[in-house]
Amino acid sequence: MASQDYGVSTTTLTVLVYVVTVCWAGNIFAPLVIDSYTGNTGVNGIMGAIIGLLGAARFQASRNRDRETQGDSDE
Repeated sequence: MASQDYGVSTTTLTVLVYVVTVCWAGNIFAPLVIDSYTGNTGVNGIMGAIIGLLGAARFQASRNRDRETQGDSDE
């Protein structure tokens, strides 16, 4: 059986993880720099879930790619 193809490269998933992490960090540290800014705690939960999902997808995609380069099969 062929490995699952996500249709997105590991590089794209890595960039998405970094972009979401930087946005999340900005949301966390903005109240420390800007006095009138108040962060939304719901956003922190959603960002954590997105990073978890993207990280898991990136890990699985890189694992599948490594398996294909080694020539292993699931049959």
